[in-house]
Amino acid sequence: MWSRPLRQLLPRQPVWRSHIVLGQGFFDEITSSAVPVDLRAIRQLRRSPLAIDLYVWLTYRMSYLKKPTMIPWESLQAQFGSTYARPRDFRRKAFTQLEKVIRVYPTLRVSQNDTGLRLHPSPPHVQRSRGFGHDSALVGRRLGSDLRSVGRCRSEVESSS
Repeated sequence: MWSRPLRQLLPRQPVWRSHIVLGQGFFDEITSSAVPVDLRAIRQLRRSPLAIDLYVWLTYRMSYLKKPTMIPWESLQAQFGSTYARPRDFRRKAFTQLEKVIRVYPTLRVSQNDTGLRLHPSPPHVQRSRGFGHDSALVGRRLGSDLRSVGRCRSEVESSS
Protein backbone atom coordinates (compact mmCIF):
# COMPACT_ATOMS: atom_id res chain seq x y z
CA MET A 1 0.00 0.00 0.00
CA TRP A 2 2.75 2.49 0.90
CA SER A 3 4.56 1.93 -2.38
CA ARG A 4 1.68 3.42 -4.39
CA PRO A 5 1.82 7.17 -5.03
CA LEU A 6 -0.21 9.25 -2.60
CA ARG A 7 -2.48 10.57 -5.37
CA GLN A 8 -3.75 7.01 -5.96
CA LEU A 9 -4.75 6.67 -2.32
CA LEU A 10 -6.76 9.89 -2.12
CA PRO A 11 -10.19 10.37 -3.72
CA ARG A 12 -10.33 12.79 -6.63
CA GLN A 13 -13.18 14.80 -5.12
CA PRO A 14 -13.44 15.58 -1.42
CA VAL A 15 -16.21 13.68 0.32
CA TRP A 16 -17.22 16.70 2.42
CA ARG A 17 -16.70 20.44 2.40
CA SER A 18 -15.11 22.09 5.40
CA HIS A 19 -16.00 25.51 6.67
CA ILE A 20 -15.85 27.48 9.89
CA VAL A 21 -18.50 29.89 11.09
CA LEU A 22 -17.28 32.44 13.60
CA GLY A 23 -19.72 34.21 15.88
CA GLN A 24 -20.26 37.92 16.40
CA GLY A 25 -18.77 37.68 19.92
CA PHE A 26 -15.48 36.37 18.52
CA PHE A 27 -15.45 39.07 15.85
CA ASP A 28 -16.13 41.81 18.42
CA GLU A 29 -13.36 40.52 20.69
CA ILE A 30 -10.65 40.40 18.04
CA THR A 31 -11.52 43.81 16.63
CA SER A 32 -11.75 45.57 20.01
CA SER A 33 -8.60 43.96 21.44
CA ALA A 34 -6.27 44.49 18.49
CA VAL A 35 -2.57 44.83 19.36
CA PRO A 36 -0.10 46.49 16.97
CA VAL A 37 2.90 44.46 15.80
CA ASP A 38 5.86 45.68 13.78
CA LEU A 39 5.90 44.00 10.38
CA ARG A 40 9.64 44.71 10.07
CA ALA A 41 10.15 42.52 13.16
CA ILE A 42 8.02 39.76 11.63
CA ARG A 43 10.11 39.98 8.45
CA GLN A 44 13.35 39.66 10.44
CA LEU A 45 12.00 36.63 12.32
CA ARG A 46 10.41 34.98 9.28
CA ARG A 47 12.76 31.99 9.27
CA SER A 48 11.62 30.89 12.71
CA PRO A 49 7.96 30.17 13.40
CA LEU A 50 8.75 29.84 17.13
CA ALA A 51 10.38 33.29 17.19
CA ILE A 52 7.36 34.80 15.41
CA ASP A 53 5.00 33.08 17.84
CA LEU A 54 6.99 34.34 20.83
CA TYR A 55 7.18 37.87 19.39
CA VAL A 56 3.43 38.13 18.76
CA TRP A 57 2.57 36.53 22.10
CA LEU A 58 4.97 38.77 24.04
CA THR A 59 3.76 41.87 22.19
CA TYR A 60 0.21 40.96 23.20
CA ARG A 61 1.16 40.16 26.82
CA MET A 62 3.07 43.43 27.23
CA SER A 63 0.00 45.35 26.07
CA TYR A 64 -1.73 44.62 29.40
CA LEU A 65 0.97 43.33 31.80
CA LYS A 66 0.98 45.39 35.04
CA LYS A 67 3.29 43.37 37.31
CA PRO A 68 6.06 40.78 36.87
CA THR A 69 4.59 37.40 35.98
CA MET A 70 6.22 33.97 35.92
CA ILE A 71 5.17 31.66 33.09
CA PRO A 72 6.21 28.02 33.80
CA TRP A 73 8.21 26.23 31.13
CA GLU A 74 5.53 23.53 31.02
CA SER A 75 2.90 26.10 30.03
CA LEU A 76 5.14 27.60 27.38
CA GLN A 77 5.95 24.18 25.98
CA ALA A 78 2.26 23.25 25.87
CA GLN A 79 1.50 26.44 23.94
CA PHE A 80 4.52 26.70 21.65
CA GLY A 81 6.51 23.48 21.66
CA SER A 82 4.32 20.45 22.01
CA THR A 83 6.45 18.57 19.47
CA TYR A 84 9.48 18.56 21.78
CA ALA A 85 9.79 15.29 23.69
CA ARG A 86 12.14 16.66 26.33
CA PRO A 87 11.39 19.92 28.17
CA ARG A 88 15.06 20.90 28.24
CA ASP A 89 15.20 20.72 24.42
CA PHE A 90 12.24 23.09 24.21
CA ARG A 91 13.78 25.46 26.78
CA ARG A 92 17.05 25.59 24.84
CA LYS A 93 15.27 26.28 21.55
CA ALA A 94 12.89 28.83 23.12
CA PHE A 95 15.78 30.70 24.72
CA THR A 96 17.66 30.85 21.39
CA GLN A 97 14.56 32.20 19.65
CA LEU A 98 13.85 34.60 22.51
CA GLU A 99 17.28 36.16 21.93
CA LYS A 100 16.19 36.90 18.34
CA VAL A 101 12.93 38.42 19.60
CA ILE A 102 14.83 40.69 22.01
CA ARG A 103 17.00 41.91 19.11
CA VAL A 104 13.91 43.15 17.26
CA TYR A 105 12.08 44.26 20.44
CA PRO A 106 14.92 45.69 22.55
CA THR A 107 12.68 47.27 25.23
CA LEU A 108 11.22 43.84 26.05
CA ARG A 109 12.06 42.87 29.62
CA VAL A 110 12.10 39.12 30.27
CA SER A 111 14.28 36.84 32.34
CA GLN A 112 14.48 33.08 32.64
CA ASN A 113 15.31 30.54 35.31
CA ASP A 114 14.81 26.80 35.85
CA THR A 115 11.09 27.17 36.55
CA GLY A 116 10.07 29.44 33.70
CA LEU A 117 10.11 32.77 31.96
CA ARG A 118 9.52 35.91 34.02
CA LEU A 119 7.78 38.70 32.14
CA HIS A 120 8.36 42.23 33.40
CA PRO A 121 6.11 45.13 32.36
CA SER A 122 7.65 46.63 29.23
CA PRO A 123 6.64 49.38 26.84
CA PRO A 124 4.65 48.13 23.86
CA HIS A 125 6.76 47.46 20.80
CA VAL A 126 4.46 49.57 18.63
CA GLN A 127 2.47 52.43 20.10
CA ARG A 128 -1.25 52.31 19.42
CA SER A 129 -2.52 54.82 16.89
CA ARG A 130 -5.71 55.51 15.01
CA GLY A 131 -4.35 54.16 11.74
CA PHE A 132 -1.44 52.01 10.82
CA GLY A 133 1.14 52.28 8.09
CA HIS A 134 2.81 49.62 6.03
CA ASP A 135 5.38 48.93 8.75
CA SER A 136 2.88 47.89 11.40
CA ALA A 137 -0.37 46.01 11.57
CA LEU A 138 -3.07 45.66 14.14
CA VAL A 139 -3.46 42.01 15.00
CA GLY A 140 -7.19 41.51 15.17
CA ARG A 141 -8.30 44.59 13.25
CA ARG A 142 -6.93 43.26 9.96
CA LEU A 143 -8.33 39.80 10.75
CA GLY A 144 -11.67 41.45 11.54
CA SER A 145 -11.62 43.19 8.18
CA ASP A 146 -10.87 39.86 6.48
CA LEU A 147 -13.72 38.21 8.37
CA ARG A 148 -16.15 40.93 7.26
CA SER A 149 -15.06 40.29 3.66
CA VAL A 150 -15.57 36.55 4.10
CA GLY A 151 -19.01 37.21 5.60
CA ARG A 152 -20.00 39.42 2.65
CA CYS A 153 -18.75 36.79 0.16
CA ARG A 154 -20.65 34.05 1.99
CA SER A 155 -23.84 36.12 1.99
CA GLU A 156 -23.44 36.83 -1.74
CA VAL A 157 -22.88 33.13 -2.50
CA GLU A 158 -25.87 32.04 -0.37
CA SER A 159 -28.17 34.64 -1.92
CA SER A 160 -27.16 33.69 -5.46
CA SER A 161 -27.84 29.98 -4.84
